[in-house]
Amino acid sequence: MSAFFNSAFARPKLLGAVDQALLHSFLEPFSNYLASRGIGLGNEPDLEALAAIFMDPGADCPRTLLDALFCIGEMSLPAAADALQITAERARVALIDRETQMELALRVWMADSEALLAAHAERAMLKVRSFQYFSSVEDDEPPAPTDQTLASLERSLDIWFEAKGRGRGTRVHAYPRGSEIWFLVRRGGLFRREVAIEDDQRRTLGFRPETYDVVVFNQLTNELGINGETAAIRDLYRKQFGFHLFGRDNQFGGTGKYALEPLRELGEQALNVLDVHGIQWVRLTELRYLQAGDATALITCASDDVFAYLRFRKLSIQPDWALKRATFKVRFNDNPTPRSVTVKPSNVALYSRDEDATAVEEWLTRRGFIQQEIIHGSEQQEMPLRGAR
Repeated sequence: MSAFFNSAFARPKLLGAVDQALLHSFLEPFSNYLASRGIGLGNEPDLEALAAIFMDPGADCPRTLLDALFCIGEMSLPAAADALQITAERARVALIDRETQMELALRVWMADSEALLAAHAERAMLKVRSFQYFSSVEDDEPPAPTDQTLASLERSLDIWFEAKGRGRGTRVHAYPRGSEIWFLVRRGGLFRREVAIEDDQRRTLGFRPETYDVVVFNQLTNELGINGETAAIRDLYRKQFGFHLFGRDNQFGGTGKYALEPLRELGEQALNVLDVHGIQWVRLTELRYLQAGDATALITCASDDVFAYLRFRKLSIQPDWALKRATFKVRFNDNPTPRSVTVKPSNVALYSRDEDATAVEEWLTRRGFIQQEIIHGSEQQEMPLRGAR
C-alpha cells in the first residue's frame, strides 16, 4: 500500500484524456519500474492497469515518480491554473492552444521539475493561516538546512508517522523567504477507505491521503511557527526541527505560554507588585518588537525605565507593535541589587537565578503575562519554562 493517494493519476478516464505521446514521454524514465509491475511502454499501455499502479505504487516506486504524481495532480486542479501558467512562463514552456491543464503540467514537469515543485509548495504554504509559535531559549543562528539535514529529518519523522498509522514517505522542502525559512512537510494521513465508480464498476479503495504541514523559522526573532493538525504532531515538529537544525530537541520550549499584551493593555500597572510576596519593584528596561508592515526590522527600545522614556517622548506601546521580547529589572527583598528577568512569548522566561522563579511567576500570573486557557471545558494553567543565561 502506498503512503499517499493521488486521485488524478488513479483514474483511467483522466489518463485517457491526456495526449498519449506526451504521457509516454513522461513515463519513459520510469519504464523499468513499470515493467516490474507488468506495464510495458512499447505498445499503448493498459490505462486501467496503469491507474491501478498509481493507486498503489508500492514501496519500490521511484521517489521522483511519486513527487511527479503528487505535484502534477495538484497543479492540474482548476484553482491552480494561474499559478501553473506563470510557472510555465518562468520555465520557458510555451502555452499551446487546445491543451489541457494536465498536459501543460506534464510538460512543465519534464522541462523543469524543480520549478513545478516550488510552485506547488508555494500554493500549499499560502493556504496556511494558523500557527502556534515557540521561542528559542538560546538566540542561536542555525546553519542553512542542507539536503543531508532534510533527509535526516525526514527519516526521523517517518519513524514517528509510521508508528502512528500514517505511513512513511515524508518529504520536507525548505524555502527561504526574507528573514524566514519556510519548511513544507508532505506526509501521509490516517488510512481511509472510499468507494469509487469507474465505467460502471464499483470498487473500494484503501489509501492514505496526502497531507501538508508548514513549519516556519524566523531568523530575526528566533521563533518557530508550526502549523499541524494535532498537538502531538506540533510537538513532534518542535522537537525534531530543534534537534536537526540546532542539535537540541529542547531548543524550542514546550507548553509554557507567555504573553506581553499586559504591557500594552495595562501600561505601567503591569509592573505592579504590591500583592506579590518577595518583590519590591519591577521596571521595564528593554522592549523588542516588529512594526506592522515591516517584518524585516526588529526594533529595540532600551532604557533604565522604558515607560518613563515613552512618557518623555509622548509615546505609548502601539496596537501595531508585535511584542517579541521584554526584559525587566526586578528588585527582590533579599538583595538590594536588581536582577534581570526576560520574557519571550510564547514559552520562554529567563531568570538570573532559579530561586527567583516563585516570586516572578506569581507576579507574571497576577498581571496576566502567564495566561490561563480554557481547554475542553476545564481551566488549565500552563506552567512556564525556566531558563538562565
